[in-house]
Amino acid sequence: MDMGALWGRHANTLGITKLLGEDYAAAAASFALGYCEERGLSDQGWLPLPTHRTTAAVVKLRKDAGAAETAALLRELNRIPLNELILVPEDGMHPVREEIRALIPPGAKFLESDGKEDLGDGGLFSRIQSDLVLVLETGCASKAEDLVPFVLLISSGIDIALSDSSSDMPLFHQREDREIVKQFVNYSLGRGDLLADSLTAVPHAMSRQAIEMIGDHLSDPAKAHAAALLGGLAVASVDNRGKRKQARGRRPLYASVDLSSAGAHLEGLRLAMEKKGSRILYPDNWRKREYAADR
Repeated sequence: MDMGALWGRHANTLGITKLLGEDYAAAAASFALGYCEERGLSDQGWLPLPTHRTTAAVVKLRKDAGAAETAALLRELNRIPLNELILVPEDGMHPVREEIRALIPPGAKFLESDGKEDLGDGGLFSRIQSDLVLVLETGCASKAEDLVPFVLLISSGIDIALSDSSSDMPLFHQREDREIVKQFVNYSLGRGDLLADSLTAVPHAMSRQAIEMIGDHLSDPAKAHAAALLGGLAVASVDNRGKRKQARGRRPLYASVDLSSAGAHLEGLRLAMEKKGSRILYPDNWRKREYAADR
């Protein structure tokens, strides 16, 4: 029995999977260290995840990210048990360097795109076999411990676990257009509690059900976000499970990245209007349109 399976049985028995943050990381790291000592293995800093599900990670390689930055993220992913690892170079990016390839975890499935393959239906996401998919990006300074809350949310039955990118939003008049539109889209689709959190920000995590339901819209994260809410998927933010989010000004432990534009989110709103009509979820109970019908 491998370390992940042993940890799952041990952690569930003791209720450790209900712990978060440093408490979970300390317990998991201690277990991994004991496992290595028992098996005569060197300590690799492994961090077992709180799930029995198979797990994949999709890492988008940005052209403006250096080799050292990319290697740092892959080293963190090397600490967690991944069944698949998919590297997706940005359009126009040179082939992945050998020093990056050397960090691919042994036994992990490695699918490389040339940057032109669609990530939607028929693309890389449809080729992933795992039950749970983490989506990251070079430039996203996430440690392995930061990914635990995303995995925990998906394991608890949530379909999409979003980055909490709203905690540090400034006052309304100081916000970027993108933040205003993201929050407006969520409100318009009945999820004002998400504030400006969206699938356009990484890291985030998705279940197999979410990937299959969203389909080809996955190639456009803003549209994918709208499709997920319209489709009734269970969507939550890592710090938004029935509790008030972090106070304004306090940044999340991880560093989220969102390079989307306000226009991209308006396209997501257009998709909602195409599917639900111009008023989306909001009926017009005041205007008497029948009186204007004959004019």
